This record gives sequence, structure tokens and C-alpha cells, in this order.
Amino acid sequence: MRKRPATAYLCGSLALLLAACQTPLGASPAVLRTVNESAQREINLVLSEMLGASRVLVDVTPWTRSALLTLERAPLKDPKGMLVQGLNLQKPQVFRLEIYVGQCRIVQVNTGQSRSLVHADCQAAPS
Repeated sequence: MRKRPATAYLCGSLALLLAACQTPLGASPAVLRTVNESAQREINLVLSEMLGASRVLVDVTPWTRSALLTLERAPLKDPKGMLVQGLNLQKPQVFRLEIYVGQCRIVQVNTGQSRSLVHADCQAAPS
């Protein structure tokens, strides 16, 4: 009988630990209960910071129905308003709204970074 190297078990254990770290215990998908002006402003500011963009304007109404929001970069246009040809190799960015320790927060799924929201009123997402 052949022995398995200890590194295989170690790597398997590390993979399980990393997977567990991505979604904290107690975090649950959420939706916005209502959309008000201050929550809209805060969410756009947080998304701008997370994307490293100077300004992001997003209608957050879809977050009243689903915990996930996918954003793509707007296509480039020339001064006449015509689309500039070329490949956009950037992946869409996926954001999840969740409740963690009673606080509403946004998680950037692609990177795992998260930010708490003060002005947003969240509730558990329907199953």
C-alpha cells in the first residue's frame, strides 16, 4: 500500500480553510428594504471606492429584488458618440448585498473585499 504525501492533505485543508474565509459565518444574502436618497448616494460612493473609479452612478433598485448586482464598464465612445472598436477584456464585477452581525454591507465577490453601509436598510433575501 502506497502512502500519500502529507502535502496533499495540507493543501486540501488549506483549500477548505480559504473557502470558509470567503463567506463569514452568520452572513446572509440581503436585499434593500427601501431605496432612499442617502442610501443611493452611499452605495454609489462605496462602489466607486471598491472599483477604484472616480465616480459610479448605479440605480440600486435591482437590489430590492436580488442580493447580487453585476456591473460592467461602459463601452468607450469617440467624440461623435460612436462606439470605439476593440476588445474589452475586463470581467464584469459582481457585488453581493448581505447582512453580517446585523449590519448591511456590500461584498465585491471578485475580490472578497467588503464595506459596511450606514444608510441602507436591508432585510434577508427571499429564498
